[in-house]
Amino acid sequence: MKLNTITSAIEQFAPLSLQLDYDNSGLQIGHADDDVTAVMLCLDVTEDVVQEALDRKCELIITHHPLLFRGLKSITGRTPVMRIVETALRGGVAIYSAHTNLDCASRGVSSEMARMLHLENCEVLSPSPTGNGSTGLGIVGSISPTPAIEFLRHLKETFEVKALRYSAQSPQLVIRRVALCGGSGGSAPQNGITKACYRGCNAFWLSLISMMKGYDDPRWVTMVQIMDQDGKYHPKQNWHLKKGSKATYVEYWYPYDLKDKKALTWEQYKQQLRDGRSETEFKLSTRYTAVFNACDIEGMPELPAVQESDITPDELIGKLSAGMGVEILTDGGDQAYYSPMQDKIHLPTPGSFQSEYAFNATALHELSHSTGHPNRLNRPQGALFGTPQYAYEELVAEMCSCFMGVDLDVTATPQHLDNHKAYVQAWIQSIRDKPETLIRAIKDAQAAATYMDYKAGLITDMEYERACGSVLEVKQKERGRER
Repeated sequence: MKLNTITSAIEQFAPLSLQLDYDNSGLQIGHADDDVTAVMLCLDVTEDVVQEALDRKCELIITHHPLLFRGLKSITGRTPVMRIVETALRGGVAIYSAHTNLDCASRGVSSEMARMLHLENCEVLSPSPTGNGSTGLGIVGSISPTPAIEFLRHLKETFEVKALRYSAQSPQLVIRRVALCGGSGGSAPQNGITKACYRGCNAFWLSLISMMKGYDDPRWVTMVQIMDQDGKYHPKQNWHLKKGSKATYVEYWYPYDLKDKKALTWEQYKQQLRDGRSETEFKLSTRYTAVFNACDIEGMPELPAVQESDITPDELIGKLSAGMGVEILTDGGDQAYYSPMQDKIHLPTPGSFQSEYAFNATALHELSHSTGHPNRLNRPQGALFGTPQYAYEELVAEMCSCFMGVDLDVTATPQHLDNHKAYVQAWIQSIRDKPETLIRAIKDAQAAATYMDYKAGLITDMEYERACGSVLEVKQKERGRER
């Protein structure tokens, strides 16, 4: 069979015209009239995949994620992509990719996921500009009212995954409407000029937008960074917004002095509290700023390649324990907890956990608690179970664990829900009474995660100062602990 016979069948199902602007679906290596007798399918083409294709005498590799997003200026074997291209060419192996065109097809990735979940009354989440509403990214559909935990179990079983990451405000949450999108949000969103990562709610929101629109570039910039005060593009940058580009809005929270009627920086606010003023004399205010993704900006330099960390969860736990000076004791009890008095973590024996991942997840949660020690970030410790203060600290620790970005296998059980029901209810009530509590918790959790990254040696002094402030202050607190 000729190669173009196979690719034509794929493109009849998922036309290349459906792919997003940044994408590079289609034939990447090979000739349309090549003969094909065996085909290998994969998600990502790697050096091992190409070698296996050669060993199995496959003349064609069909992959979901493209090998080549941007042009190669040379083929010297210096990078994995170069080596893959070189090996494929020498071995006579063609490579074809069906990526966002398959995501956007009317019976593509998201549609198949919706079918497997038995969603009804489905519609496209983000329709293609040139379609009739039947193509585009993601699917929205309805299901019979189902408790959140039951739906999550169904989700896990349907897709045969080991673990899920989820966030539910209450065990009583009922799912009626589901939005899904096959794909990824890419790297942590960051400003394209300052390189500062977006944090908290903004990080989550921009990642969601990236997933919906298929952005593979984590960089975002404001209109001020694109244009000067006269409304003209900066001549040195030579950046131009693509026609039809739409802004996404991020929010910035800041303290507002009710007495002096002016906005404050967070450091000024903290100083005012240290000087004896009450929290009631201030309120939280917000402003919104429009940002644009780098994929919508012509002339913006390509994103430099970043070497991903190979650190495993257990290695991360070890680095955190050593860097923060918090001893982890597996002394065999039936409880996991952080003792502020001892500044130590007590865990059951590793063998008593369902998996190594579950053990590491618990350790990470308790390490998050330890960031609140007076000689670290100095959050209030030792609140009684069931109180709003206890719930707040649990919320901070859990969000901190999520921000750390470690994929650990943790399954929610009815027992877990029963154990945490009291503080969840207290947290919900606390949010109702004082909505700004959630924003404060997100801020504290992000600060804790950044601190943990710093102590594990994952970020530099400069990166920490850019995100959280003075490294000197951190070291002074640590010297206080040592004394």
